[in-house]
Amino acid sequence: MMNFDELADLLFPNIDKAPEYYEEKYPPRQLKEGARVTRFAPSPTGYLHFGNLYTCFASYLTAKNTGGVFFVRVEDTDQKRKVDGAVDAMLKGLEVYTIKADEGVIGEGNEIGDYGPYYQSARKEIYQTYAKSLVKQGLAYPCFCTAEEIDEIRRQQENDDIKGYWGKYAKCRNLSFEQIKQNIENGMPWTLRLKSPGDIEKKCYFDDMIKGKIEMPENVIDVVEDNYDFGKIPPIDKITDKTEAITIRAGKIQDQRNGGKGKGFLRDNIITNIIRSYTKSEW
Repeated sequence: MMNFDELADLLFPNIDKAPEYYEEKYPPRQLKEGARVTRFAPSPTGYLHFGNLYTCFASYLTAKNTGGVFFVRVEDTDQKRKVDGAVDAMLKGLEVYTIKADEGVIGEGNEIGDYGPYYQSARKEIYQTYAKSLVKQGLAYPCFCTAEEIDEIRRQQENDDIKGYWGKYAKCRNLSFEQIKQNIENGMPWTLRLKSPGDIEKKCYFDDMIKGKIEMPENVIDVVEDNYDFGKIPPIDKITDKTEAITIRAGKIQDQRNGGKGKGFLRDNIITNIIRSYTKSEW
């Protein structure tokens, strides 16, 4: 039997806080009933484009029309693609369309508000705290598969209806504590995967604010979680008091235009399912 507390301490030895610490540090905003807190989350990789502007306008108008809060959080976890001056360039682009953030990043290295930091890379400790909590609950595990092994899984699944890290392909899902510890001591890199409780034979149902009642198969993929995705998952995201539905839905629409084959389509579908499982009463 796996001791999940022991596993969590092995994976995150430097994390000494619990989620309750951050939920107390970032209390719910005192907003009127029905107010929405939304965000624009650009990657600092270049200039503002119409895709950014489209989703940004939706978020901005939703917040303003409900008496909520609109903030900017920069998704800078991919440092290899970062372009100097990109943040200022995007913010100046928004100003042309009279969009101004209530809080968050207001300039390169400059931010305002009580729910920061607003640079994703600076929120690492927050996400690792919640990641450690997930491991303690048996809801996440380390995966040591290499890029080559993942590519081999993709090749094997070319004709499968379900593609991803699941079932017989999830070779790290049931590793013992001793195996995990040995891999770490051997210096093997790892990433964290959510352990999906989904059942391939079951479906989930929900009421969509735009499309009405929808049903879809339960997610069975053990998706990889990084800082970017952790920022989208309640209850982690409730410390900023917002809904991510607008931006996630926009990502799905863009990928569906290409036949649903975009790399982000499956990820956004999974993340949306996770969000709905936590916010069912709000949808």
